[in-house]
Amino acid sequence: MGLMYVLPKGCGVNLRFLLVVVMLFLGLSPLAYSQTDLTVSQAIQLALQNNESYLKARKDLEKAYNRVTEVRSSAFPQINAGLNLMHNWELPTFVIDFGGESMSLRAGTYNNLTANLTVRQPIYNGGKVFTALSIAKTYKKFSTQQLVVAERQLKLNVITAFWRAVI
Repeated sequence: MGLMYVLPKGCGVNLRFLLVVVMLFLGLSPLAYSQTDLTVSQAIQLALQNNESYLKARKDLEKAYNRVTEVRSSAFPQINAGLNLMHNWELPTFVIDFGGESMSLRAGTYNNLTANLTVRQPIYNGGKVFTALSIAKTYKKFSTQQLVVAERQLKLNVITAFWRAVI
């Protein structure tokens, strides 16, 4: 016969409940840490989404594209516009005395609106814009190559690790 425990009266339900909860957690814990099947292409996609060096190379390429756009924009005219509104709640009042008779004069307006527009077009900068554009395009090519190298290296590492785990 099996081992039998004698419980005090009234404790059986609470202990049974605790035993069921413990068994439930012990029974489900392997499911929480279960393994999933991965193909090589899924492993590569997972690595491309989470690898820091590859993601950094992608950000560097994005920065290079933005730098080319920024340098290219410096050759175009730059237009700045501004609008300023000043509202005077009380107008300044000046009191002038004319031979014993005082006269008050208000100066200014209640609303003062000022608008300005500035247009700048570089005509010649000694080749500065075209040199900067050439450098930015070279940096973009370099960043593209860095991304290709990072992607290939990551794929090689994932495939090597995958087949080492399989074999």
